Amino acid sequence: MKRCIAVLLILCLILTAPCALAADEPPEDQGTETAGEALPENGEAEEPSAGAETGEAPEDAEAEPGEPGETPEEPGEGQETPGYIPGQFTDVDESRWYGTEGQGVIRLVWELGLMNGMGNGTFLPEGPLRICEAIKLAAVIRSRALEDGAEFAPDQPWFMPYVEYALEEGILQPDEFAGRMEDPITRGELAHLLAAALPKSELSHINAIFAVPDVISLETEPVEYWRDILVLYRAGVLLGDRGTHAFRPKDGITRAETAAAVVRMALPEERQRLELLPLNGASGALPEAALRRSDGTGLSLGYHPWAEFFAFVGEARAEEAADLWISLDLDMSMGYPVYAEEGCRITAVYPDFTVEYLIADRNPQGMYILRLECTGDDLEDSRGNKAGTVLRRLFGAFPETELLRETGDADTVLYTARAGTPEVLYRYTVGWDGRVTSFSMSVSAGT
Repeated sequence: MKRCIAVLLILCLILTAPCALAADEPPEDQGTETAGEALPENGEAEEPSAGAETGEAPEDAEAEPGEPGETPEEPGEGQETPGYIPGQFTDVDESRWYGTEGQGVIRLVWELGLMNGMGNGTFLPEGPLRICEAIKLAAVIRSRALEDGAEFAPDQPWFMPYVEYALEEGILQPDEFAGRMEDPITRGELAHLLAAALPKSELSHINAIFAVPDVISLETEPVEYWRDILVLYRAGVLLGDRGTHAFRPKDGITRAETAAAVVRMALPEERQRLELLPLNGASGALPEAALRRSDGTGLSLGYHPWAEFFAFVGEARAEEAADLWISLDLDMSMGYPVYAEEGCRITAVYPDFTVEYLIADRNPQGMYILRLECTGDDLEDSRGNKAGTVLRRLFGAFPETELLRETGDADTVLYTARAGTPEVLYRYTVGWDGRVTSFSMSVSAGT
């Protein structure tokens, strides 16, 4: 089986286009930051969608409120930024997630010379990011990555040199954001700009992610810029809200949250690994929907590292030649799209059970199991049902929901039930003698 998996992974690498993505979560005691993505264990606030906002007004942008006409404290392009001194921004709480006692993203973004304050010794960490500022950030990030020596000469309005560069480099399309340059940017719009700021080779895939609950999933229609958002999740730039990994693409993003995303864009070593495959609201295993052997080993729907799969299959079984099917086509039958660039959907048939799962096309860390089907009498589901279970016992296993008779003939009857969060579809085939002959459970797309 391990040899089969290796062959499948090679096929995925050849046949699919890589897509990188990842994200961040804020610390539990601080809640979710407006950036739209929380950092995992490091406690940083969520980062903007695909493109991090500049989080800082350019040289001639408006200064902080109450200081009309004052320009932000930013060095000119190419000018070296002095070392950061904790407390140099009077409105930056160094004990917060973004401060030097936390993840230090404001310090890092300052030292990178990408965001340098809003004048009069302030940074406005909770202030919104404007579209023009986000374009400036995306333009500067790209210019530095390409080392093209682009110069952004002063102009009126101040953001025009950055807009022109973004148009030339394909970050912006003609008339995109026309008339909205001074408006606050949304998390989805920022992701869109950031994903275009770096070449694909600079946003390598380090996380295996197939869905984001409020971006694209079993129960979510793909939102605008969903491809760009996934690119940043997979690259480790974004992670989403703690627990749910939701992105909130239509929300605004703060300058502090923008700083977190910008730092990860500029410094690959700061990007976050996510050992999960969020799908249909589940970012881990679903133990309530599992198969178990008499020896105590088990396997459930949801995400599992490869080691857990092989422990369930067993070394001897792992070497057996299971029948394998691989799918790379767009498939809406389960309620969500599985595209070639998303990875591979595989069905493996063993003598007594079948498993259908997803794997990523690059650097797969594990598998996301979509369906488990059993015909062997050595296996039972997490509700205690197995081949040979009598019908009365089967009905008693679903006290919280109704077990429905769907189809039947002279020999077999099919009973189904939907239960749990995320919802799981249970299907039981019952023979003429009133006993279960086979059963399956699958991640449900709802009705």
